[in-house]
Amino acid sequence: MRKRLLFLFSFAALLIMGACKKDSSSNSSNAITGNWKFISVSAVTQAIVQTSDGVSAYKTITNSAYTSTNNSGTVTIANNTITANGIAYNITDTAYASDYQDNVLIDTFSQVLIFNFPASNSVSNYKLINSDSVYFTGQGIFSAPGVTGSTPAGARLALNGNILTMTSSVVKDSTFVNGGYPASNHETANVVSTLQRQ
Repeated sequence: MRKRLLFLFSFAALLIMGACKKDSSSNSSNAITGNWKFISVSAVTQAIVQTSDGVSAYKTITNSAYTSTNNSGTVTIANNTITANGIAYNITDTAYASDYQDNVLIDTFSQVLIFNFPASNSVSNYKLINSDSVYFTGQGIFSAPGVTGSTPAGARLALNGNILTMTSSVVKDSTFVNGGYPASNHETANVVSTLQRQ
């Protein structure tokens, strides 16, 4: 039961983190101001959750890779703000986990998880760093369940014809209590957001 809780916590955190950072990445530079259609977000994620009950050390490593579907909404990029209108998408993913006890593999499993992000509107500020990089001064333009506060982030920009991609590498560390014992969660994600000029 403990391993399933660790798995669900780490996978949910990865999807939320990926969604947030994707959103942070959906901003762009002055050379690409204008109106854009939201095409997709994709991410490759990993979470490593570790805890100890005082007798044994437990670790769960969860990996996932997804691309959103049923994408909708638009993004308007101005000189220093990005406005999202009606951004919505679904994520269906199979996450793969490996459980370790005292650094010995004791189980592997996978689970299909489905997340539906309802249409939302938001505004975010950004600063152009150079022609291929942007820095978001707060949380991104998309919201995700369970995420609060603002997290500054950066993204690499690539404009190929009428397609704009924003790529972010994200690292997040957190702690929580699992079954009365402290646990740590180390999350990484490579997130790519794609927009199409309207």
